[in-house]
Amino acid sequence: MPLAKSFTKPAAAGGSRWGGIPSAMPKTPMLNIGHEYDVELVSFEETRNPGTGTESFKVTLKVVDGDDPHFKPGSAAVAIYMKHGKSLEMGMSKLKATAVAFAGCADDEEYDARDPSGALIDATFNNVGENLIGEKAHVKVTQGGAVKGKPGEYYQEYDWSPIGA
Repeated sequence: MPLAKSFTKPAAAGGSRWGGIPSAMPKTPMLNIGHEYDVELVSFEETRNPGTGTESFKVTLKVVDGDDPHFKPGSAAVAIYMKHGKSLEMGMSKLKATAVAFAGCADDEEYDARDPSGALIDATFNNVGENLIGEKAHVKVTQGGAVKGKPGEYYQEYDWSPIGA
């Protein structure tokens, strides 16, 4: 439904207090621990949580198949890798493992032979030229470490592989 005509006019001088405020829409869920999925890559993004200030790499996915009844084919999901402070290098390594699988490579050596500069990952972030958007991979989600301050909650760990590997 289109907005009323009065909402298409530019804001008054000084703008609005609502400018730049994100809505409280439901967030895209993370894949569940203890399940395996075939997924399609929708996007790579760098994000910042406005509440905590933490920065992360967000991998947006579309579920193609899997053993989790909560994620039907076509469902949206995300994988998150922290990238702030000491987590930057680890987050980058985990994102590269994701890229290796979506590129259909068995390991870093095979991937690096095809993309020694990492340009394919940059192109995927920007969704320009040859990139990994639309490619498919397999992921097994396991339980990682405990989330500090949240008893009973654990981080997800992702074991990525090319489909059929």
